Amino acid sequence: MLKLMAAISIVIYAGTANGATVAWTKWKHDVRGLSGSADGVIDLATGHVLVHYSGEVEHQSRMGFGRPEWRPYTTFEGGTVGNPPRRGNQITFYGGSASGVNVITFSSPVTNPVLGIYSLGAGSVRASMDFRKLSLTVESGGPTHRHGGSAPTIQDGHIVVGQEANGTVQISGTVTTIKFTTPVYEASCSFTIGVPN
Repeated sequence: MLKLMAAISIVIYAGTANGATVAWTKWKHDVRGLSGSADGVIDLATGHVLVHYSGEVEHQSRMGFGRPEWRPYTTFEGGTVGNPPRRGNQITFYGGSASGVNVITFSSPVTNPVLGIYSLGAGSVRASMDFRKLSLTVESGGPTHRHGGSAPTIQDGHIVVGQEANGTVQISGTVTTIKFTTPVYEASCSFTIGVPN
């Protein structure tokens, strides 16, 4: 009987396993402002991928490990994503018409990268991130730990919309460059990028 119960436990555990482990960017340094930049590295089992970002980088951005945390953790785990982003390691933007085009460039092609998003939109503001020509899927999401909210949604296949939304969004396919705009001004939103490892 004990062997049977152990076997059932193994089957149940295997059936509820989380998604893939995502190797999140370790952001190293930045230049802040509307025309800012940041550089980092993703440590994959197959080697390192360098990441360069050009676009809006506001003062709440965090290079490297530390505060703030990506919470609640459960809003960043689900679907194909098995782990939340590392503490700190986030680029913050306000968006709006002055923010222009934001560009993430990888030193070598990556497949099905994952975007971690913290607090997209505000209590009274539905904000968006527009990834033209890219196909997106929401993998996890939910309210922020401070302000409530809901999970992000996808419009027209390439626009992430949220109102105090946390979550992860997977970009389908193999890419070397990701471009997006943030047309609506808001209090602040943070993001990072990772790759299933």
